[in-house]
Amino acid sequence: MFTQSIAFLQGIYFFITRFYAQNRRIQPLLRDLNQTFWQKEPLSIDLWRRMEKYGTLMPVAVGDLYCLLRGYPMSVREREMQDYLSLFTPVYDEWFDNQNLKHEDIQSALFDPTNFSPTHKMESLSLTLLQRLHALAPKTVEWQTIAHQLTEAQAESCKQTVLNLSLAELNQIMFKKGGYALWMTRLFLDHPMSDAESTVVMQMGGAIQFMDDILDIREDLNAGIRTLVTESIDIQSLMNDYHNEIQKIFDLAALTDFPLKARKQFEARVRLAFGIGTVALKQLHKAQLKYGGTFDPSRLVRSELVCDMEKPINTWKWYQAYRELSDSTS
Repeated sequence: MFTQSIAFLQGIYFFITRFYAQNRRIQPLLRDLNQTFWQKEPLSIDLWRRMEKYGTLMPVAVGDLYCLLRGYPMSVREREMQDYLSLFTPVYDEWFDNQNLKHEDIQSALFDPTNFSPTHKMESLSLTLLQRLHALAPKTVEWQTIAHQLTEAQAESCKQTVLNLSLAELNQIMFKKGGYALWMTRLFLDHPMSDAESTVVMQMGGAIQFMDDILDIREDLNAGIRTLVTESIDIQSLMNDYHNEIQKIFDLAALTDFPLKARKQFEARVRLAFGIGTVALKQLHKAQLKYGGTFDPSRLVRSELVCDMEKPINTWKWYQAYRELSDSTS
C-alpha cells in the first residue's frame, strides 16, 4: 500500500507540473492567433477556452504520457508539433461539424492546405494551423493516410445518432475514432514505429475514447449521441470491459521492443490517468443501485451523471481506483 501511495503521488506531481508548464507555454501562441484572426473582435470565449484546454491537456495527457513508453521525453521540435496539433483539434472538430462542408473537402485540405480557399476566419485559422503542421511534419505520405482514416472515422461517428446501431458497431466506431486520433499524435513523434507499436496506438486511442465517453455521458445524452456508456444496462459489466481494455494496452506494450523500465513507468501513469474513468463509473454504478434494476441514464440528474474531479472526496476515490487498477492489471 505504501509503494502504491508513493507511486500515486509521483504520478500526480508528474501531471500537475507538466500541465502548469504547458499552459504557460501555450498562452503566447493563443494570443498570437487571437491578434492575427480577431483583431477587431476577440476570439469567441467558447473556442478560446476549448483551444486553451486542448492546448494544455493534449501535449501532456497524451504526448508526455505516451513518450514514457519509449523512455525519453519529447524534443523541442516534437513538442512544437504537439502544440499546434492540440490547438488544431478543437478547431478541426468545429470545422468538421460545419454542415456546409463535405468531409471530402476537409480531407483534401488536410492533405494539402493550399487546395482549400477559406471563406471566413474560422477556416483561415484552421488552414494556418494546418500549414504550420505541414511545415513541421516529416512524414507526408503517412500524414495523408492517417488524415484519410481519421476523417472517415469522424464521418462514421455521425451514425451514433442512429437508433438501430448495434453495440458492436458503437464499439468499432469508438476504437476507430480514438485509435486514429492517437495515431495522429504519434505521427508527430520522430522515433520510427514498429508494427507492434502500431497496435498499442490503436488500442490506447480506443481506450482514451472509451474514457471520454464515460466522462461525457451527460453531454452525449443531451446531444442524442449513442455510445457504449449511454446504451449500457449494467455499469459493473461496463467497468469490467473498461478495465479489460486498459489491460490490453499493457499486453500489447509488452510485445514491443521498448525497455522494461520505461514500460513499467508508462503503465503506472496510464493507471493513474485512466483511474478517473473508474471514479466516474463507480459514481454511475452507485446511481444504478440507488434506482435499482438496469442502468437508465435518462433518469439521472446532473450531479449523478457528471464526475467532478475537483471535489476533494473524488481525489481519495481516484487513489482507490488507482490501487484497484494496480491490483487488477499487470
